[in-house]
Amino acid sequence: MKILFVCSAARMRSFTARQIAIAGGLDAECAGSDTGSRLPINPHLIADADVIFCMEDSHKKTVKKMYTQSEYAQFLQRPLPPTHILNIPDLFNPLDPHLAWCLVQGVSATHPHLAMAMLNGAKHLGIKPECDTSKLLTAGW
Repeated sequence: MKILFVCSAARMRSFTARQIAIAGGLDAECAGSDTGSRLPINPHLIADADVIFCMEDSHKKTVKKMYTQSEYAQFLQRPLPPTHILNIPDLFNPLDPHLAWCLVQGVSATHPHLAMAMLNGAKHLGIKPECDTSKLLTAGW
């Protein structure tokens, strides 16, 4: 199963998700929805995914709009892959243990087997996922 993680710049949230997913033995890519992102989202990445996890609702809207308006998607005649919103705010540094916890928890809501692999991947990278709710509550999450 090919996973695509999408955030704004592909530098922190989706980058971290990709790293822990790969370390857990999963096939994953990351991309950013912003114009200047490190790895910009494109219709080919979307079409190659079996499932997409977006950090915020705005990312899902970008993915959907880009894919439905692309000639590539029309040529393939393939619907948009299942796309889920994790609701993870842009508050974290790359590979942050609290971010890893949010990612694993978010993915577990729809794909518990992927979340377990990501948890193992985080541990393999030396990241001990833990929850710091104070950081999230301060941001109104």
